[in-house]
Amino acid sequence: MAKATIKTTKTEELRITWLRKRPSLSQIYHSGLEYCFVSKDNKQCCPFVLCKDFLQDAVMAMHHGKSVSIYGFEYDPKQYEPISMDHMKMAITNSVDAELGDRIPNMIDFLHQFERKLRLIRTRVREVKNPPKKYSKCGVYLLDGSNRWLLSPPLLSMYTLLIRMGFTHKKGDKYNVTMKNMSSDKIGSYQTQDINQLNRAKKGIERILKCGYLKIFFKDPIKNFPDVGVGSMHNSMGICAFSDNHTRSYVKHWHRNLDKRKKAKKGDKACSR
Repeated sequence: MAKATIKTTKTEELRITWLRKRPSLSQIYHSGLEYCFVSKDNKQCCPFVLCKDFLQDAVMAMHHGKSVSIYGFEYDPKQYEPISMDHMKMAITNSVDAELGDRIPNMIDFLHQFERKLRLIRTRVREVKNPPKKYSKCGVYLLDGSNRWLLSPPLLSMYTLLIRMGFTHKKGDKYNVTMKNMSSDKIGSYQTQDINQLNRAKKGIERILKCGYLKIFFKDPIKNFPDVGVGSMHNSMGICAFSDNHTRSYVKHWHRNLDKRKKAKKGDKACSR
């Protein structure tokens, strides 16, 4: 199947200035979907990573103006391009999937369904015209979305998990059908461990959809990215940890009881996980 093309005009051509340094990272995945942040002026901020938890490490470093280093990953906002905090700018690619471009419409349809429920600006996707040689066959795509996804580590982790899940979604299907089918292993996952991650993250995702992210998280993002050890941020602050209540040890505010009603309606689920 030929790679789908995204129509652009000459004035819309997108080019990114790539990092020259490609560090060796210790990651649980050896191949698959990779992510990196891109600056306001379209410069790569950090290396492409397979493990999405590195991204929340980088945002913590950005907020606190300090460098982080873990498992070979490094990000120092004073040395590298600053992450765009006005809106989400993230490049994605997959060197082992030559049909990545054909799957983009499915992924965006899946992601947009969540953004509609959360009343967020819809993420736009554009093909990058100068992908690094390693990704010339699969292409690189820039996601440009709401900065609300950067409000907290669980939201950022949820965003990147939804992106991966979206690559096995069928455009036109309801998001909950895709989640149910993936959770029960009726459809495969795009990345190993995604079924396990979905099953762990499900309660947290449902709580965010039901209660709304503005009721759960602080309005000030720096309060949602406490200056904890990078190991804690990396391993214990994502959407799975939020769903498991492990993040309560770091930000108790996220886990307060939001259901103020004395008598909940029969069958209602309280926002108090």
